[in-house]
Amino acid sequence: RKVAIPSWDDLGAILGRAALAEKGVKAQSDCTLVYAADHFGVEAEIKALAMVYDGDADAAITSDWSLRVFTRKEPRVGRGLRAILESPPTSVALIVATEDVDEGVRSALGDAFGGMDRALCRALTSYDSFKWTTDPLADNLSEALQVVGLQAIQLVEGTPPAAVSTPSGNVRVAVLPAAGVTVKGNQVTRLIYGEAQQVGKDLGVETTAVETPEGGDPSEAAARLVSEGYTLIVAIGWKDMQRLWVLAREHPDVRFVAFGSHFKIPLPNLTGVVYRLGEGGFVAGALAGKATSSGKVAIIKPGTGGEQMVRVFTKGVERGCADCEVILVQVPSSGAEEGGEQLEQLTQSGVDVLFNAAGVAGNVVAGDAAEKGIWIITMEWDESAVYRDESNAHFLGAAVVYVSATAYDVIADAVRGKEGGDISLGFKEGGLGFILSSNAEHPRLQELDEYITGLLVEMKAGRVSAE
Repeated sequence: RKVAIPSWDDLGAILGRAALAEKGVKAQSDCTLVYAADHFGVEAEIKALAMVYDGDADAAITSDWSLRVFTRKEPRVGRGLRAILESPPTSVALIVATEDVDEGVRSALGDAFGGMDRALCRALTSYDSFKWTTDPLADNLSEALQVVGLQAIQLVEGTPPAAVSTPSGNVRVAVLPAAGVTVKGNQVTRLIYGEAQQVGKDLGVETTAVETPEGGDPSEAAARLVSEGYTLIVAIGWKDMQRLWVLAREHPDVRFVAFGSHFKIPLPNLTGVVYRLGEGGFVAGALAGKATSSGKVAIIKPGTGGEQMVRVFTKGVERGCADCEVILVQVPSSGAEEGGEQLEQLTQSGVDVLFNAAGVAGNVVAGDAAEKGIWIITMEWDESAVYRDESNAHFLGAAVVYVSATAYDVIADAVRGKEGGDISLGFKEGGLGFILSSNAEHPRLQELDEYITGLLVEMKAGRVSAE
């Protein structure tokens, strides 16, 4: 069930996932998705096909045109790959698998494409480079979205499509990161703002970002923007989200979204979004416990904060290895310029698996540790970073926060006027995922893959909790 796709938001990948969703198969949770994220366009599709041929994936979702190009470029492929089934309404997507793939898998994937209808194709968000050739009502997907009025992400996530209205009136969206945080300089903020821009493009609304200097108060800028006529304020990681709640109470006709906070007293125009990062730390711990040979694993945490992640990681380690020792490694919140001191701590302690829970701040230490033969697990906010790290043979895998796949939905719902409320996103809801590197040279990689797959099934079913 390992399926290669060019990228999360590739048109063919969306179409393929939507087709699977129509038959009740959520590709994000029921399959292991492998991305060709370092490539783009046709090159990415060809890379996905090569992954199938080379045995790094069981199937690929791609265009028939790319398959023909790849077959001409690599004649050997024609003897090893076959199209399982082409999507009836359009030639944009088809699934390709090796000849010896399990017949049950081939049949299931084929059946998933069989009933896809025309409306499904029209619902697939806006990518201006794609042109319809058979529907005079829509010259491109952006227009198709307006004509049909369906929400692409609902289909991708497996929710039955529901009629939605495009925003009425002069909708204006402002994204405000925390004080001292820039849009380009912070990975999470950059991803969320990118999705806000895509919403603006899809739904025809104005979108802007306003940064607050270090020591300033982003709520003051938010109040000013409300007075200037902005109708949706998106706050990201504010230190004091209570001030956003006050603004929402004072301006009931304006909508507010808070990434990183829930609210004790709900308001109909306020949405709070929290990712259950602890679940990722728990699975990382379980993997570390299973992967270690020395019985000693470590977690990198920043100088301030991170205690909750240490706790759930330790609980996960205990699940994978009841007798393992967990060693805490701290780095400055600004990051370690050199990892000598921490690396010495790791090597002298006999650690052979390391979880970097400090993000960028822990990268130097994690990189140095990998060079010394220590297995590395990370927490990522962008799945493309996972495939960049896969070139390292000692990179085991990563817990991934699917910001791009969820932020769009939240912001688009707010633009359309959906009532607010708290949203909690973990593995079950598709807000988190866990990707095990297929390039890791761990001697028990297959065993680890099966273990993590089974654990995720248990967690999504509610039978195992990180808390």
